[in-house]
Formats: sequence, structure tokens, C-alpha cells
Amino acid sequence: MKNKAKAWALALMIIPVFFLSGVAAFIAYVDPYFHFHGPLEGVGYILEDERYQNDGIARNFDYDAMIAGTSMTENFKTSSLDRIFGTRSVKVPFSGGSYYEVDNIVRVGIKHNKDLKIVVRGLDYGRIIEDKDHTDYDPDTYPTYLYDDKPLNDINYLLNKEALFMGIQDILGFDAKGKITTSFDDYANWTPYFATGRDAVNASYNRAALEYVGEQYPITEEQKETVIGNVTQNIVRTVEENPDIEFYLFITPYSIYYMDFFYVRGMMRAQLEAERMMIEMLVPYDNVHLFSFYTDYDLITDIDSYRDIGHYNEQVSENILEWMHEGKGLITKDNWEEYCDEVYDHYMNFDYDGAYAELSGKEGVVLYK
Repeated sequence: MKNKAKAWALALMIIPVFFLSGVAAFIAYVDPYFHFHGPLEGVGYILEDERYQNDGIARNFDYDAMIAGTSMTENFKTSSLDRIFGTRSVKVPFSGGSYYEVDNIVRVGIKHNKDLKIVVRGLDYGRIIEDKDHTDYDPDTYPTYLYDDKPLNDINYLLNKEALFMGIQDILGFDAKGKITTSFDDYANWTPYFATGRDAVNASYNRAALEYVGEQYPITEEQKETVIGNVTQNIVRTVEENPDIEFYLFITPYSIYYMDFFYVRGMMRAQLEAERMMIEMLVPYDNVHLFSFYTDYDLITDIDSYRDIGHYNEQVSENILEWMHEGKGLITKDNWEEYCDEVYDHYMNFDYDGAYAELSGKEGVVLYK
């Protein structure tokens, strides 16, 4: 009787160990977050969790070009980049990502992929004046165990319920074509989920709720130091350390409503002066191809091309790749001052009241002048 009790107790201890070992082995084999290896042939991987999968994509996929940025790059298609530039690319966007977070994923790609030759990266216009170490996420909930090189904490991944379910879906899931693979064209692409156009943009912007400051304040010394720290650490450092990589950087083109927000809040002058600082810091580098489309005034005022005051649609994303290849909007050592002077003059003296009245459909409404 005692022997049977001991055997039963031993079984109760061994069975969970075998079960958990099986779960860990399954997750490590399928590897839905690509932590240990790239995709297995014949497995229909789902791409949907940016902060869980991007690090593995940057480490373990086969590519020579990368699209990196925030939600402003989520609609970019790797197939378009490959067609236009002749590359073999991946996309690793972070919705709500700071310059710090985006730079980190670029550096992961550079470290683990010696074939990387082109980086296409969006520089969010509204994040130029931001602390160099800023992040929007909660560090306590971030999956740091996927980003470091500490094997012991991989247990957080190997016994992760969400990873297990995703691995099962990767193995067993089928769509009409027999797979559930999400391509990089579809990865993080928000086009199917958000309406775009004038009605959507106007619904997203409550101008009347803003407090009109009445003056455009210059950039402060503290803000200047912030810009220098942010750009130096999160762009310039990576550019300098990798002269053989071509960096296609573009300042993300917000709609005229976003510029209106800056103006109403008295931030327009400081924003333009911060942009000028960033541009002056980047144009000296031969491996930087810096673009801005803020002089394409038809684009900036075409709110039918946006989903809200900042996010442009998939067609604009496609156009940006074409424009960069054509050299449209290129800022160089020779024209950067002319560009900065032009956008300063335009957006500091723009008729925001008139534009809002026309674009909102409230003709004749003048709120601030």
C-alpha cells in the first residue's frame, strides 16, 4: 500500500513536469515570436504582436532591407519596397513608438543581419522634442525577456499561455487557401479597421475644445538640449556607426489639422525650429537620404487622405516609397536651409482659421482671429 502511495505521489510530480516540458518544447520548436529561429517551412505564422515579434523578426529573418517606425509606417508594404528598390525586406513597426524604441529595433537588425543595406525609417514629426530615453509603454509589462540575451528568463516565453495558443494556431489554422500566414504587407496594416476621409478626420478633431494661446513661442534652451539628445542618441549614433547602410529617413507628413493644433496651442514656432535643428544634424551624412513632404501643400491639406489629424492612408504610404526612390522631397546639404525657411514662412503665416472653416464644412466660421 505504501509503495502504491509513493508511486502515485511520484506520478503526480512527474506528470506536470512532462506536460510543461512538452509545452516548452512545442513553443521552442514552432517559435511563434521567432525568439530562437526564423519561420519554419510549411508553418502558417500569424504576424500580429509587434512588441512580441519584432525583435525575433529583426534577429532571425532573412532580409537586406528594413521598414521601421511607428503607426505612421504600419501601412507600408514590403512588397512595394522590394519592387521599387530591388530589396528583400521586413517590416518592424511599433505603434506609439518613440525615437528610442525605433532606434533599438534598427540596431537589433544591424547587429544580427550583416546583409542589411537599406533602412527605411519614419521620423515622427511630433516626437522631435522628446527625451532621448522616452517610451510610451509600461516597462513592467514589456516582454524584456524576448529582447535580452539571458537564457534563464526564456522560461517566461516557453511557458507562456498566449505563445502556446499562437503556436497551435500557426500549426493548425487554415484559411480558404489552406494557410493563415500574414504577410508583411498585412502585418500591422490598419487599413481594414479604420475609416479614412474628411468625415473621419473631422470627427477626430475637436478644435473648439482647445485653448487658443495667441502667441507662437520659440524653442527653449531646455527643448534644444532635448532635441540634440534625442537625435544624437537615436538617429545620428546609428548612422555614424554604420556608414555602409543607406538610411532613407522621412519626416512623417501630418495633415494640416495637426499643424493647426500646433498653431492653436502656440507650439508651431518651436516645432519648426526643432525640425530645423534635426535636419541640420542629419544632412552632413552621406549615407542619410532625408525626406520631407511638408512642402507638398496639396498633400498636407488633403484630409481625404487621412484617418485622423496625423495618420495618412495606405496610398500615401505607397507614394512615399515611390517619392523617396524618385528623390522627391529630398533634403540635402545644398537645399536644407531653403527648405526650412520655406516651411517656416508657410506654416507660421498660414490661414488656419480659413482652412478649418473650409475643410470642416463650417463656412465662414472663424474661431481665433
